[in-house]
Amino acid sequence: MTVSILVKDHPDRTTRAIEFAEMALANGFAISQVFFYQAGVQHASLPVADRWEALSAQYGMSLVLCSASADHYSEEGNAAFSIGGLGTLVEAGIENEKVITFG
Repeated sequence: MTVSILVKDHPDRTTRAIEFAEMALANGFAISQVFFYQAGVQHASLPVADRWEALSAQYGMSLVLCSASADHYSEEGNAAFSIGGLGTLVEAGIENEKVITFG
């Protein structure tokens, strides 16, 4: 099963998102994209970013920061976290079997 993940809150309140991703991937699920929205974009600049980057490198999933949220929280994309609009999230919802939301 291929899924996409939507993370909408600060890492302190969405630790289950990375834990779910790690367990799902270890159990044979595919995650095509993790979309970070609203305060969720802060995942890109806190220590949890290293865990997301490692999963992205190992499993090839994309890590996308909402462009408006990134502007609001002064987050910038990097090699692992790209910047995208809500259209990217909509595409993931169409192309994947499920979108799982945290936050």
